[in-house]
Amino acid sequence: MAATAPVARGLRRRRAWRRRLTPFTVLSALVALLVAALAIYPLGTVLVRIFFTDGQLDLSGLRRTFDQPDLGTLVKNTLIVVIGSSAIALVLGGVLAWVNERTDARMGVVTAALPLIPFLLPPIAGSTAWVLLMSKKTWDGLSHEEQKIVQDAAREATLYERRTIRAFSDTALAELKKAGMQITELPPAEQAKMRSKLQPVLAKFSKEFGEDTTAELNGELAKVRGSATAKK
Repeated sequence: MAATAPVARGLRRRRAWRRRLTPFTVLSALVALLVAALAIYPLGTVLVRIFFTDGQLDLSGLRRTFDQPDLGTLVKNTLIVVIGSSAIALVLGGVLAWVNERTDARMGVVTAALPLIPFLLPPIAGSTAWVLLMSKKTWDGLSHEEQKIVQDAAREATLYERRTIRAFSDTALAELKKAGMQITELPPAEQAKMRSKLQPVLAKFSKEFGEDTTAELNGELAKVRGSATAKK
């Protein structure tokens, strides 16, 4: 009798596992593994690319990150946003959960829909995807013709946006003047004085963004100022 007791317990465990191992349990486990893989694989890829480039250890990216002059400010602002939003979410979620569970003030479908809204509106995920899409590694992998296409498209989009904003600004100023508002505009001499004051700032950041890019930007701005002066 004493020898058969462990065997009986083993048989009971196997029967219990068979009862639990239903098709629904297997499908749920497979779905959980798939979701875990979809979450872990991209995260692991990002972590590996931080330390390795083309299969070799490369810490230059970390050095560039820690060399950023405004890194402390960025970290501080991030902590403020994260801690503040977490505190607000905790308070609001706790209050709504208490109202929904402890009172008769049921909110119906709103209670089920509210937790899903953050998953349907992921702005950070979209921004990160665009940054990764046009990272330096991706840009270097494009041919000269492809890079030129992207640059021309970006330049055309910038000019179109600038024309649209300027037209909207002119229309809004005209409407405000028509409504009787007094608009004070800086004379050309004051504008020139302000631009001269900004020269040290432009010189400082031109080395970071590239002197050719800065010269091209100043040339485009000069064209815009010339066209605006011609219209007047």
